[in-house]
Amino acid sequence: MKFCYGCGAVEKATARLVEGLCPRCLSQRLRVLEVPSRIVVTACRVCGAVRSGGRWSRDRAALIREISRQVKLNPTIDGKTPRSISSSHFSLEVIPDLRRGIVTLIARHSAGAPVFEERKTVELRVVEQTCPDCSLLHGGHYEAIIQLRGERDVRRVLDRVLAQAESERTSRDFVVKVDRVKNGWDLYTSSLRLARKLATFLRRNGLSIKQSRKLVGQTKDGRRRYRFTFSARVGS
Repeated sequence: MKFCYGCGAVEKATARLVEGLCPRCLSQRLRVLEVPSRIVVTACRVCGAVRSGGRWSRDRAALIREISRQVKLNPTIDGKTPRSISSSHFSLEVIPDLRRGIVTLIARHSAGAPVFEERKTVELRVVEQTCPDCSLLHGGHYEAIIQLRGERDVRRVLDRVLAQAESERTSRDFVVKVDRVKNGWDLYTSSLRLARKLATFLRRNGLSIKQSRKLVGQTKDGRRRYRFTFSARVGS
């Protein structure tokens, strides 16, 4: 016969002792959540992207991941590490409340008995910065130009190219601006990769593309930097 060293209760088939404690005493003495007094996350003031692990992400789960990264699951009983209870037995639920500036953290035992849940609410502070992608977008940075020229149907082709660019859009690949010029339009793209995809799209639609490049500087490691131009004539 075994007894709970906390309250002296007798172990039963329906209430096994864990680490020498009955379920009630275990729930009172077990601690799992290790959290700072304040959780700080960095978010882009423009697009809302969250920085986590040195990277920016617009994924909705990015905020949860960054908060979880600052929380540890470390089971202890009366300040000592138990042998039979591992952090892998627990799940973490994160409930941020940006309006109130708090986050509720819930650790639950997820490996069967004993039933256990621990909650903590801590301050959540959001530090606003501008992510690199938004800095590029609002700074007007571009790596390539798509030139559309022609006497007719240029606007129709422009609309199709813009629709294609939108379907290819990522945080790094987007149209920075569109300028009306004599006999056509110029599209400025944030990346050479997107420009090449749009050039391929135009070729598949029967347009001939001429490619040129201009030296615009060099990288920190001495490599030359070029700005590329892809020219297409419409209706010829």
